[in-house]
Amino acid sequence: MAEVTTSRLEELLGDEAESLLGFSTPAISKDRLHLPGPDFVDRVWKDSDRPTPVLRSIKTLFDHGRLGGTGYLSILPVDQGIEHSAGASFAPNPDYFDPANIVELAMEGGCNAVASTLGVLGSVARRFAHRIPFILKLNHNELLTYPNTFDQIFFAQIDQARDMGAIAVGATIYFGSEDSNRQIEEVSEGRERSDAEEHPRRRLGNVFHAVMEDIGPGAVADEAKVKEHLPEANGKDIGKIIGWCEWLADQKIIANIHGEQHREMNFLAKVGGLPMRGVIDLFAPEVPLLLDYKTSVRVREGEFSVQVSVYAMALEQLGYTVPDVVHLAYVDAKRMVEVRRQTVDALVRRFRAAHKGEGSFRPEPGEACTYCDFRRACLRDGVKCPGSPLLF
Repeated sequence: MAEVTTSRLEELLGDEAESLLGFSTPAISKDRLHLPGPDFVDRVWKDSDRPTPVLRSIKTLFDHGRLGGTGYLSILPVDQGIEHSAGASFAPNPDYFDPANIVELAMEGGCNAVASTLGVLGSVARRFAHRIPFILKLNHNELLTYPNTFDQIFFAQIDQARDMGAIAVGATIYFGSEDSNRQIEEVSEGRERSDAEEHPRRRLGNVFHAVMEDIGPGAVADEAKVKEHLPEANGKDIGKIIGWCEWLADQKIIANIHGEQHREMNFLAKVGGLPMRGVIDLFAPEVPLLLDYKTSVRVREGEFSVQVSVYAMALEQLGYTVPDVVHLAYVDAKRMVEVRRQTVDALVRRFRAAHKGEGSFRPEPGEACTYCDFRRACLRDGVKCPGSPLLF
């Protein structure tokens, strides 16, 4: 099979086959490059200036699809519908006038993500945003104007990307064109907004998770550690996060932690054959202890039982022994809550219904609605929240 493949390549490359396939003297050695690998995010991105939520989105992107965990990306980009018109782009295959088919093609191909326009992704966000990472293309050229012009114009905004559940945005710059300087400035401003526009409570929650990943439960952060993750933090923000650390460190179950710890542990798992992904805040297998941090003010009995049950099942699929009772640390309310995990059968029934678009997840309006990724797509009145079933 290898000989057939090589012969076919040589046939396709023609006269250039020998020089291309036999090339072995690069000007820059590969050991001087940041090559893809399972640790690519930690090795290349972790120490950059990207905020913690952005790093988590990057990790989600690299961990999804057939290439998940390899350091390589395969993204399906279909953003030419505006630029060339839908007719020019999809008339040869009319099935792709339907945005759902574009996303399903990316899913069936095992892509890390699908990249497309506001209209395409927005029209199917409720159905697919929790099943494959979305990348929203913010700007486009258009060829409907006569004579044609060549300029990238913003058709979408950062908050629309966040509201539909996209984990990233993309943009085009025509380098060297008359308008390239303006396009560079617009894209730069857009990136700055995508990094910075967060609800204050969510921002503090993300910083607390990042601090806990660094120091672990039982330790207390200082001002320098908080500012490492939130340079603009004021005295109130710093005091709140340090207070959360102090309360957590005083809890009895924290004192019992020993041995190996997994902090902010990304996982990909299947429950009843359905894909799940998420981040486990803390798992100490030698105790064993599964702990999830919550920075919300109010505590509701039975809340997050589906979420922590998925965490437990994901860990069991990795070969760990997990207790039937999972702990939620409400650091702002200063309460440690025990939640008994749901059975596999109960979860599978709910997830299979959600996966088929059946059943009903009824999110209750509350403070979280002000910063939920899906707040614009979720109608909150008998319509399942698109983030609830498969994204944890």
